[in-house]
Amino acid sequence: TWISNANYILDAEETMAGTETEVNYIMGQAYAIRAYSYFMLAQSFARTYKGHEDEPCCPIYVEPTVAGTEGKPRSTVLETYAQIMNDINKAVERLNGTTRKHISHIDYATALGLQARIALVMEDWATAKKSSEEAIAVSKCTIAKVSEFKGLNSVSAPNVMWGAEIISDQSGMYAGLFTHMDADADKYGAKARKQINKDLYGKMGTEDERLVWWNPKDANNKDGGYQQEKFKFSDIQTWMGDYVWMRIEEMYLIAAEASVRLNKGDAAKYINVLRTRAGAGTVSESQVDLNYVFDEYARELCGECGRWYLLKRNAAFETRLAAYNKRAAEHFKKEFYLRPIPTKYLDAINNPAEFGQNAGY
Repeated sequence: TWISNANYILDAEETMAGTETEVNYIMGQAYAIRAYSYFMLAQSFARTYKGHEDEPCCPIYVEPTVAGTEGKPRSTVLETYAQIMNDINKAVERLNGTTRKHISHIDYATALGLQARIALVMEDWATAKKSSEEAIAVSKCTIAKVSEFKGLNSVSAPNVMWGAEIISDQSGMYAGLFTHMDADADKYGAKARKQINKDLYGKMGTEDERLVWWNPKDANNKDGGYQQEKFKFSDIQTWMGDYVWMRIEEMYLIAAEASVRLNKGDAAKYINVLRTRAGAGTVSESQVDLNYVFDEYARELCGECGRWYLLKRNAAFETRLAAYNKRAAEHFKKEFYLRPIPTKYLDAINNPAEFGQNAGY
């Protein structure tokens, strides 16, 4: 739906009313939405970029479609990422100089953040570093203290770059994120509890203020982890809680990872900004290798829906699961690097045999 809607908007540019800035604001977001949509499809259903350029990814539609539109075959990973980069580069160009009207809209800084995420998957470390640094510089967001960001449920927090402001008559109720995370609501989150691995928790030290995101004394803790307290409804009675899709702390982590990859020697500078605000103490440049950065990603962004993609793009499921989640490691299979193509999708298209299912499913 996102891609289809974006294509209709992009196709209407010649007849779109408004000033040049107003048109850029709309068109830039449409390009960003299409780039983001194809990026998420590529990450989920195809191999990561380097070394898999000629493998199947997803079909590319850049024109409006209607019911009955002839289905396209899967484009290659190379072709898909070429489209993604073309779109996100146009988004960055068009959104530069515009002013965002709502936090749910994609602005220049958010587009740069998406560009940095994409560059990481493509192993374009220089672009990842440049775009994340630029996002930090132009964003009006500031690093939030843990006490300023309780519950991760408000897009009004000073560190939020992009998110969905949820209003009461549009809450997801049972289908929402917080229903699955907040055990105090006595819904899914109480029956399938979300926990941090004890080993990772133990690596945080005793002074890190982020420790309050988990409860080691919860009576429902199992042997493997501690109950999460990071994600909470802002109002359980009305199922309220905003969704945070991007926050400024991630940009510091991307810059740190890219710095390590490029051997720039300034990774600790970005890591220490996050650690200092959490009272966790600083680290030296010699301490910051890729494993350290991966740990810091986990400490900072645990539960924020990016870990699977990080492990996938680094081919690190086997090593990291063996070290930190032995139960998951016992059941992990190579085919899990890809998601299965949904049966409903294959049933709905007119070229299912040509499209094919991912290996192992």
